[in-house]
Amino acid sequence: MEQGLIVVVLGLAAALGWGTGDFAGGVLSRRNPVYGVMLAFQGVGLAVAVVMVIVRAEPLPSSHDLVFALVTGSVGVVGVTILYHGLAVGRMGVVAPTAGVIGASIPVGAGMVLQGVPQPVAVAGIALALVSVVLVTRSPGHDGDGPSGWQWGIAAGALTGISFTTLAQVSAASTFSVLAVLRVEALLGIGLFVLVLRCAPPRWCRPARCRRQCRVSRGGDDGHARDRRDALVAVPGGHGDPRARPAP
Repeated sequence: MEQGLIVVVLGLAAALGWGTGDFAGGVLSRRNPVYGVMLAFQGVGLAVAVVMVIVRAEPLPSSHDLVFALVTGSVGVVGVTILYHGLAVGRMGVVAPTAGVIGASIPVGAGMVLQGVPQPVAVAGIALALVSVVLVTRSPGHDGDGPSGWQWGIAAGALTGISFTTLAQVSAASTFSVLAVLRVEALLGIGLFVLVLRCAPPRWCRPARCRRQCRVSRGGDDGHARDRRDALVAVPGGHGDPRARPAP
């Protein structure tokens, strides 16, 4: 098989894997806290990476690879977290393709600078992909009032694109060992952040459904409390009635 065809096949397989993961992460983030979803996904990724390191008998990352691994992990985990948040609060049909195209365009631009401009057909395809992002972000939703979340898609795509570019700088001999380092860094970072917040993520990273339920429950509790106060004041001899005070 020619090298160019191998690259295309691997690219399509990577796109399929990322697309499936994005869909699953977006669906889970609508029903669960984003940080919990991220911890689960990073844990599964770490397990797979460790198994592949053992199977391939890969060496430990060099200092050069370790530096790029730490940079990639820091940028990538923030990008994926933003992506899952966007998929949870926005329209999946807008956030996912926007993040995908932007995330793919940054490594392409870096490749143009480092390796030269590709064939005109490839450049035309990239231009059409960027135009499609503009069209997708301007398309109205079915309900007409839900946020599209295009800004989350752009931010997530930019950060994931940077992480792809830095990840390409590591050596092929330590691919999965670098991925294991990325997962460990992500788990430690997310776990520390949640621990600092005492397992109470801020409002912007909670599922929209949970926020609505919290508002309803708080409103219901306040309403019951007001009813109880009104009843105490209205009933003679109740705790809210001045006549119920003991005589001096």
